[in-house]
Amino acid sequence: MKMKSAKKLTMTTVIAACFLLMSFTQAYAYRGEKKMEALRQYWFEELTKDLGLSETQKQDLEKQRSEFAAKRKDIVEKLEAKTAKLKDELEKADINKAAVDRLIEEIKDLSGQQLHSRVDSVIATKKILTPEQFKKLQEKAQKKRLQFRERRGRFFNR
Repeated sequence: MKMKSAKKLTMTTVIAACFLLMSFTQAYAYRGEKKMEALRQYWFEELTKDLGLSETQKQDLEKQRSEFAAKRKDIVEKLEAKTAKLKDELEKADINKAAVDRLIEEIKDLSGQQLHSRVDSVIATKKILTPEQFKKLQEKAQKKRLQFRERRGRFFNR
């Protein structure tokens, strides 16, 4: 009888530990998202100052940025789902070539949508900013990309 009780207690402890771990993981992910959003907002505020944006430009850019982010998120989620389906299909013992080809076409279509969305975002940004502001934005973005690559290089070359 004590053995069943000990097993039951152990199983309950394991389940409780799993739920606790899941809640910590979700809280950490939420905290990470909040930090990223705060960082994006900080960068946007700095950009606003550096480019000398008017209030109208600032509002237009914020609106454009949120619309682009929503589109991007939707496309990325669809891409991830299709890629997972493709992976599952390729892991099967008997691969259905027609299904694989269909998934590849859907992934190509979504990748094209992603590129169109990005280009549309650049065009919309260019319409909002003056040519001088856009040039300065490109320079700042290039500098950020170079800094990121440098940090990433140091991380991977350890």
